[in-house]
Amino acid sequence: MNTVLIVVLGLFVLGFIIFRFGSPQKPERNEGTTYVRDNQSKRFENRINSRLDNFEKMGGRLITTNIDEILVLRSGIYVVKRMGSDSVDDWMNPVIQNKRHIKFISSVLKGYTIPTHNIVVFPNDCSLRDITNDTDAHIIKEGILIETILKTDELIGSALSAKQIEDTYNVLKEASKSF
Repeated sequence: MNTVLIVVLGLFVLGFIIFRFGSPQKPERNEGTTYVRDNQSKRFENRINSRLDNFEKMGGRLITTNIDEILVLRSGIYVVKRMGSDSVDDWMNPVIQNKRHIKFISSVLKGYTIPTHNIVVFPNDCSLRDITNDTDAHIIKEGILIETILKTDELIGSALSAKQIEDTYNVLKEASKSF
């Protein structure tokens, strides 16, 4: 009788654990290692890319790299860090991460003096709590990404000509192969 009680109790505990924490998610067939949560991140990434693509109609140029997005507009370079992944690396301080990216971009663009803008963007459905931002970085949700870039662009105005935008884009595009 004691063994039956232990087995029943064990099944009850196992059932509770599965109910409470769910079963592990299985990889989808996409790339062999993509998980359901990663697909949410990929959708967020695609939404951000889609929104930023519209700046090419304004004469801007967009590069998608491991840095996330680099947008070159008349008002300078916008380094956009997407925060929608569950990976450990993404939970380092994104403002500092982006500052390092900006420093790297500056080293690639030796001799150019181009305003750079640090933007960290989170999905609309996340909660941003107790954020202290004592930097010049924009920490925003995706719903105001375009508005933030447009306001900054309007405030700064033309720092780059169409030729400088294209030249900067070409240098960064080539360098992005090593990012």
